[in-house]
Amino acid sequence: MKPNGEPMRVIGLFAGIGGIEQGLRGCGGYRTELLCEIDPGAQRVLKTHFNGIPIKPDVRGIKSLPKVDLVAAGFPCQDLSQAGRTVGIKGNQSSLVAEVFRLLRRESNPRWLLLENVPFMLQLQRGKAMRYLVDELEELGFTWAYRVVDARAFGIPQRRQRVADAEGWLDNRHPITSRCVGPVGSLDYDTGHTRRRAASGVC
Repeated sequence: MKPNGEPMRVIGLFAGIGGIEQGLRGCGGYRTELLCEIDPGAQRVLKTHFNGIPIKPDVRGIKSLPKVDLVAAGFPCQDLSQAGRTVGIKGNQSSLVAEVFRLLRRESNPRWLLLENVPFMLQLQRGKAMRYLVDELEELGFTWAYRVVDARAFGIPQRRQRVADAEGWLDNRHPITSRCVGPVGSLDYDTGHTRRRAASGVC
């Protein structure tokens, strides 16, 4: 929720069945205004749980985004997963994250961006995917931090690790996830080429 008491407006790209958006809604203070998902089965689930929210079928067909506070994007992992093709961030599927950056360049940046993917991308090709994301984010003026989170830490009986990468404008003072997972503090980032330390209140 924003300091003025209004909910933060959310767009979910590569929404799947809406896990990120449902989680934000469960935290309170977030309102999803647009979803994008190409899989017909997942679209049916979204229509059930997000009744009345517009659903776009293909991110490549979106010309611009409405003004919102947060864009969430769990972009395709097929080229970054240890169980997938492991061709890297330039593969046909995972490279679609470039569509997120295209849309952000066309419009005024939202105050927050939340990216999610598999942790294997941190080591695949010596961290090339993370370097690409960081370069794009910093060019757009975002400051960033990430953490590898495990579903078991939230009471789910499954080991399911994901990289949660949160970005915000340099003047942001409102952590988007502290209500759900608590403040993180300092986070380490290591691609194998370089090591940074990013201080942030988000994960």
